[in-house]
Amino acid sequence: MIQEVGRENPILSANEPVPSDADFYYYQGSELRPGYITKDESTNYADPEYQYTVGLEPTPIDEEVSMLPLSILPNGASEVTSEHHLAHPKDHPLLRGLGGIVVRTVRLQTVAGEGGTAKKAWWGGIPRKYDLHPRYHYFFKGPELPKTEKEQFEYAVWATSGYIPEQAIDLSGRKPRVVVPTLEQTAQIRSDIRNVSYGLLHQFLKNYVFKQDLGHVDERFIDEFVSTRNWARKRFLGRWLLAQASQVASEDMSEAYRIAHKRGQIMPVVSAKVSNVVQVNFLNKKREQKIIDQFQQKLLAA
Repeated sequence: MIQEVGRENPILSANEPVPSDADFYYYQGSELRPGYITKDESTNYADPEYQYTVGLEPTPIDEEVSMLPLSILPNGASEVTSEHHLAHPKDHPLLRGLGGIVVRTVRLQTVAGEGGTAKKAWWGGIPRKYDLHPRYHYFFKGPELPKTEKEQFEYAVWATSGYIPEQAIDLSGRKPRVVVPTLEQTAQIRSDIRNVSYGLLHQFLKNYVFKQDLGHVDERFIDEFVSTRNWARKRFLGRWLLAQASQVASEDMSEAYRIAHKRGQIMPVVSAKVSNVVQVNFLNKKREQKIIDQFQQKLLAA
């Protein structure tokens, strides 16, 4: 088992894939490729039994707040680095479909060492030639993955906000430990993480926000939004209604997010209001008119 230190209470479906919109991209290795999603754009939430082939135990996660997998503690400069997907293994059924691909690609960490899995030596330990990335995959099978669309949404929002859990995985010893990083180590982790979801994240967040119930909103505002031909008024009402839907979508995580932001686990330049993080990641000037038109059609069809 992992030893926890530095804290008193540690805590594609079977369908053939089809190309998504042209502005959807994700990384395969070091190559940026057009995004592909299953025809129904869904994840297999049934979570069928998965046969893990590597790793000794589940990856520890930020169980008390975000449910994100813990990052790997940096160990200084390295000549060889690789991209570590915090959500793995890549062929897990819960990482298929639009939401699953977003979970897979919304947080990567640049870590020391090549990919692959370290091999145990004859004497029972891991040879020093293996750096952090292969050492990690020797010890860990992968984290608990989001099992519903709501969990995928919250996972994606935490990750794209730049939130850093207060613990990390130290792989410098013979056995892994969960530790509290120093401020310098936390800053290094922050600089080493990135999101390669691109348009997929935008599409997933937008789809989820569009599904939210606006029953608390006066119907007169909705009626005016779908009927007015004045673009300035439609734009104002559309953005306001999408803000309302974003608040509903992120309501259950808003207090935890506010506390994390206040504690400095999210950069000050990022909004202290989680619904703003949601909206800014799918609604921008380039896509604004198209999204507002799509939202109008969704409300008219309801």
